[in-house]
Amino acid sequence: MKQIARLLSLALAVSSAVVAQSTLGTITGVVTDPNGAVIANAKVEVTNQNTGVAREVVTDGQGIYRATNLDAGTYRIEVSASGMAPATRKDLPLLAREIVRLDLQLRVGGTDLKIEVRSNATVVSESLTASDSKSGADINSLALNFRATNNTSPLVVANLAPGVQSDRLGNISVSGGLPNSTSYSIDGVSTQQVRFGGPNTDLFPSVESIAEFKVNTAGNNAEFSQPSDLTITSKSGGNEYHGSGFWFFQRDSLNAKDPFAAAKPKLQADAFGGTLKGPPSVAPNASACNLGLVVANGSFAFR
Repeated sequence: MKQIARLLSLALAVSSAVVAQSTLGTITGVVTDPNGAVIANAKVEVTNQNTGVAREVVTDGQGIYRATNLDAGTYRIEVSASGMAPATRKDLPLLAREIVRLDLQLRVGGTDLKIEVRSNATVVSESLTASDSKSGADINSLALNFRATNNTSPLVVANLAPGVQSDRLGNISVSGGLPNSTSYSIDGVSTQQVRFGGPNTDLFPSVESIAEFKVNTAGNNAEFSQPSDLTITSKSGGNEYHGSGFWFFQRDSLNAKDPFAAAKPKLQADAFGGTLKGPPSVAPNASACNLGLVVANGSFAFR
């Protein structure tokens, strides 16, 4: 009985680790002076430019700073140290599960002198995983025929990543692996079919609510339990209100006739929806409770 209890405990621990997969990223780097010597105890503030959420860390004895567990987004890095002019780097992109390295060099000066680091500063991704990432805006601009159909899942976007193939049944093979050797998740929550593996397409969100669609094709981290991984990160809230709406439709009157068919098949399909995001109140700096909400999403089809 004790052995059975231990096995059950181990199975529960493994299953919980598989379900709770991280989509957070890391920004790290080294802070140096004009001579290239590292600066210890420098203050580094990492701020999400969309939500205003800030994280403050200090460099260690080797001048290394490391801000972990960051949401995907665009960040501003502010560095200050005693006897040095503060430096700021804006518009630093961070993708889901990515480790970005940004080394910064401070100049001698007082706090009245501020240095803004432009985009030509070297930014290196330290992630060893081979991956392909597309934003929600990229997906919306692609001519993919999954909108206003019987299956509106954006899973077809994975076919655009290198090394990804699909069969007629919609099963996906990544880097030559079996369809059930890829893990699927949305915001770190598994959407994989428990019994047979593969994706549960009914759980994939509307394209309008996707911030990032990422496919890890090789060198996947062990925490994801599979050789390859497909994850979706949904849009977050912000300090400003933004909204959008969409309506996709298909009509047989707009389609060409198959030259080998007697007549065009009847088709009338629509998919519509909208999103709204922003702070839940008009109070300034209400970044702790940002709202990201899909207010409408529906579809209907007649064939």
